[in-house]
Order: sequence, then C-alpha cells, then structure tokens
Amino acid sequence: MEPAASASLARFSDPEQLIGAIRGARLDPCQLSPIPSVSELSRISFPRSTLDTSRLGPGFCLHGAMAPDCYTLVYVAACPTAATAFQFGITHGPDMLGWFHPGADVEVMTPPGFSTVTLTVPIPDFHHALNLLFPEVPDQLLHQSAALAPDPATLRDLDSLVASLRPLVTAQAPHPDGPSLLHHAEPLALDRFIAALLSGCSNHHFLPDLRLSRRFQKLRIARDFIHANLHRPLATSEICAAVGLSRRGLELLFRSLLDVSPATYLRHQRLHRARQALLAAQPAPGTVKRIALSAGFWHLGRFASDYRSLFGDSPATTLAARHRLNAP
Repeated sequence: MEPAASASLARFSDPEQLIGAIRGARLDPCQLSPIPSVSELSRISFPRSTLDTSRLGPGFCLHGAMAPDCYTLVYVAACPTAATAFQFGITHGPDMLGWFHPGADVEVMTPPGFSTVTLTVPIPDFHHALNLLFPEVPDQLLHQSAALAPDPATLRDLDSLVASLRPLVTAQAPHPDGPSLLHHAEPLALDRFIAALLSGCSNHHFLPDLRLSRRFQKLRIARDFIHANLHRPLATSEICAAVGLSRRGLELLFRSLLDVSPATYLRHQRLHRARQALLAAQPAPGTVKRIALSAGFWHLGRFASDYRSLFGDSPATTLAARHRLNAP
C-alpha cells in the first residue's frame, strides 16, 4: 500500500537543524547574523516527493550537496535583500528557480528573512512525471543544474498552490480530509514546478557574473583553509597568504560576498564546529572544555559568551539537551 501523505510544521533557532531542511541534502550551515532568530520549516511528505516551505530567520552561508538520489527544485519566494548563488555565479532576489540534479553542489549566501519552496523528487519518479507531463524538457537539463527565471504566471500558480496547502500544515487540529487533500496535491505540485522549470528554460536564463565567479574561487580557498585549521590558532596573515590577497583585500572579499569580516566568519565557524561536537558528545566532566579547545578556543569564558550570543543557549545546555534527547 502506498504511504499516506503527511504534514508537519517546526520552528527553531538552532542553525544545525537546517541540515534537514531539504530531504537527503548534506548542507553545512554557517550563521552570518550575530544573534539567533527563529526560522520556520513546514514539510509535506507526499507518497513519492517532499514539499518544504522554509523561512530563515538569520542570514546564512550554506555549502554542501543536494540529495544524491533526487532532483531538487527550489523556488525563492522571498528575498528581502540580495542573495548570492555562488554555484551559478549570480546575485538574485525573489522569483528565481534553482534547478539541481542529483548530488549537485550548493554554495549560497542568504539574507535574513530568506524564504523558499522546495520540491524534492526521487529520480525515477521525476522521470516518470516528465514523460507524462512535459516530455519536451531538454535532455541536457537533466544533467546540469541551473538558475532560471520563470514567467510570472507560472510563479503565481505555484504561490497559489502553496497558499492553499498551508492551512493543512498550520492547523491546530488535523483536518478531517487532510490526508486525502494532501495526497491529491502531489501531482499538482509536480505539474506546477515542472511548468515553472519549462518556463524558465524557454524564456529567461540568468547569466553568470564572471567577476563574481572569480571572487568566489578566492572565497572558497579561504573557506577551505579556515575549515582545515579550526583546531589551532589562525592568524589573518596566514589566510591572506593562502588566498594570495592583502589584509585589506581579504577584508573586502568577505565583506562584499558574505557581509561579515574574515574574523567573524572564522569565529562563527569555530562555534559551529563546537556545537556539532557538543550535539554528538556524551556528557562527562570536562567535555565542554575539551570541545572548546578542539575547536580552537583558548579562553573558555569568551567561548561561552560568544556561543550564547550566536545560538541563544550555553554550551552546557546544548550538551545536556543532547543527552535528554538520546536518553531511553
């Protein structure tokens, strides 16, 4: 028997939960905003696909890969200030459609309040839907990710579908016909997203900004160097040498692409590394100190203060919460 459709709504201020925001994706988040704020994720699990609607409270830098066994379509519904899709070499506002083949790389900077609607479809189900609905989709598109600008009419249809499903997700009590309504919404969601995909292919392509792409290559070198050295003290001069930029050039690179300084980015990455370790650790005397040191923090009082400022709770609280969640 085919599984029933279901809906859920979650609000959270933990950036690490973003890893699960797209089914099967492997994303590494770095919060860029200096303080936590609440994000929201609603999820409709159809029998064959997943529809996620998310609104991100803080700004983020996200990198990683999409689900290896699915096609993923990401409609940018709201974008208060410019976002950057580094993998496409563009800056953009709302009404962009990101098309990702299985396992595609993701490299994005999102501003506070960024909102998306994402449809994730397993490979055979997506091919089946294409053959039924739109067999004229260019074959090369199935093997190449793209940033597309669908026509306004197809996006209005997509917005209308999402708005009609939202009451089923946010209702205090389950709707008596909710499972049936959700079940019948799956082919409509596939139809609307594939129509937007075709419209974007036929009408408008975003053109890569080659200057942005070159600057991103330098940012990627800096990011990879930082990630490889989070366990030890790291001087700005070392990052400059790795990238081949002056101190001023490195500052401008981070400010222009991520709107934070290199020092802030480094500190936030260390804090994320510590949080991930705390969430995976077994509580024991000295655990917080050991993890802080392994993430490159030598002043434990400052570590605790910076951690609370970014995530809204203390390292000890994170460790204890992890223990409660995993207790029998």
